[in-house]
Amino acid sequence: VDAADKNVPGAREALEKALEAIGLSLPPDKDVTLENLMQVYTANSSTSLANMQALAAQIEVQDWEAPAPDLEPQEIEPLPTEEAAPSATPPQENVTGVITTQEIAGTYSGNATLQHIEEDVEGPNSMPVTLQLNGGGTGTVNVNGYGGEAQYSGNTVTFSVKMKEDGPTISCTFHGKVSRNGSQVVISGDMNLSMMGITFASYSWTAQK
Repeated sequence: VDAADKNVPGAREALEKALEAIGLSLPPDKDVTLENLMQVYTANSSTSLANMQALAAQIEVQDWEAPAPDLEPQEIEPLPTEEAAPSATPPQENVTGVITTQEIAGTYSGNATLQHIEEDVEGPNSMPVTLQLNGGGTGTVNVNGYGGEAQYSGNTVTFSVKMKEDGPTISCTFHGKVSRNGSQVVISGDMNLSMMGITFASYSWTAQK
């Protein structure tokens, strides 16, 4: 109504069409103002109110249309993936590889335990053994107070000791293997006692460092 009153181009024609749609018309001899329209259509206040509400709705429909929603699928950029945090746990030491000579070198001490002895032969149930290996594949050993020589190569360790007091010489020989137990190096094997080439007693020995 304000636009028609101000002679906005096309406003009066739009107002006339809106009034015609609800059964009304512009008064020919009056200015197009809201006050004049209310005076013309006040014969029945209820009808006038309904007519004005219909007029407002009609004008609103003519002047504005809701934009159609955009139904096109939108491309969604993927969120950047987080890089895995580096593990704070240091790599574990390889405990299954070859044992080096530097690892084997050292002192091994423990008691050799009797496993078998021939009848009518006397011998101790256990004997102390101390083995000292260097980094060059050799070493020394002491068995029950008797000294001898030791050798090792790869994972094999051997030593021999001559035991002699008043009687015949007793030969003590050992053959064992080197293994790893966690961070420790273990030597274990059999130690035999023989005299004149005949074995009469055997012991087991295991030690670690």
